[in-house]
Amino acid sequence: MFPTAATPHSHTMSALSKAYSALLPVLLGMSLYNLSLTSPSIFSSLTTDPLSLIHDPDFLGVSSLCLLLVVYPISKIDACTSDKDKFVVMFETLKQQMLTHMKENHEMPPEACRWVGDMIQYNVIGGKLNRGITVLAVQRTLKSAKKGKNVKLTSEEIARASVLGWSIEWLQAFFLVADDVMDDSQTRRGQPCWYKRPEVGMIAINDSFLLESFIYTMLKIHFGGEEYYGRLRDLFLEVRV
Repeated sequence: MFPTAATPHSHTMSALSKAYSALLPVLLGMSLYNLSLTSPSIFSSLTTDPLSLIHDPDFLGVSSLCLLLVVYPISKIDACTSDKDKFVVMFETLKQQMLTHMKENHEMPPEACRWVGDMIQYNVIGGKLNRGITVLAVQRTLKSAKKGKNVKLTSEEIARASVLGWSIEWLQAFFLVADDVMDDSQTRRGQPCWYKRPEVGMIAINDSFLLESFIYTMLKIHFGGEEYYGRLRDLFLEVRV
């Protein structure tokens, strides 16, 4: 991701990655809809307390991940009218999940969590969000085609599609933070690039990898119990090559 100065095109993201990332929302929307029809979540069929999964060695996620999995701001989603508003509602939930994961699983001190929270807020928010919102549109289109009429997504479907949509936005933020360092860019989305902030500098390189790592944490939290979890993860791995 950080080639030497002698490497051709070292100051730009590969054209292939850009093209593939543009297709990613469609691929994810198709995967989520088509595969979820035959792959019910492990949590939807639980007859015991979900917290019992903490002690289940066969469960895919680690203890705090399964605790975070079922938390969706359904009432806030229901209160919104537009796809964009519903999508944006999920951002704060996902950000807090990532910070909780860092604190509980990696024993990160409060000041480190505050840094990461500020870094996420600064770099992930601010774009047009077209990539992320497209996942919702694709899922709705496929569901309507299956039913033969226009249908609405349930609040849970919107929440889960939004997780994938925000995963794309996190991926884009990872690309941009790293790309700005390599290109010696000055501004991004109307504000100084993250690495140009006096307190950041080359720490931005490490922060970019943190942004990428959160993608796979989110996928595991929200889709780790699904049969199609591996295919979702592979889509992101293929894009970032």
